[in-house]
Amino acid sequence: MTQITTGIVFKKSDYGDYDGCYTIYTRDFGKINAIAKGTKKVTSKLCGNLEPYSAVELMLAQGARLKRIAAVKTINNYSSIKKDLVKIVIASYFIESVDNLTVWEAEDGRNFDLLLQFLTALDQDIDYRNAFLLLNKNIFELLKYLGYEPEIGAKSQQLLLNAFNRLIVETAEKEMKSFTLLDKVLAQA
Repeated sequence: MTQITTGIVFKKSDYGDYDGCYTIYTRDFGKINAIAKGTKKVTSKLCGNLEPYSAVELMLAQGARLKRIAAVKTINNYSSIKKDLVKIVIASYFIESVDNLTVWEAEDGRNFDLLLQFLTALDQDIDYRNAFLLLNKNIFELLKYLGYEPEIGAKSQQLLLNAFNRLIVETAEKEMKSFTLLDKVLAQA
């Protein structure tokens, strides 16, 4: 049985000699891992559509342990984000936040919509100051929706982001790998 859903590709890891394992946040199934056969091969039809931070339409089949990607079509590859290092770092931090704060296979259309709106807004022609404002606004919305009531007492966007990061790390009990780079970028912006 196959299922069709929309998703946002978070990351990819190797799976065997020729396959890839993708972490994808989907509208209908929440955060999932799915196997795509043959994505390391030059002739792969799936590989180009499974780029990180892309919105995709997926056809999934249930495998023995994991879902398998039978077909994929790119809806939006957010090319403006992928051409700008600062936007890549901002997108990485937000996606890592969602990844660390959400559980596996828990359907949540609200989180999916927040991710989609964030990436769509970041993909627009906005300056770095507004990009960081967008990040803080969406981190706040994410934390609030997940049941955390972050207190806002920071006097700058950087201090606010630091406070949000501490809350995310404490909640997820996991370091945010992209925060160090984000903090450096924010200090220079």
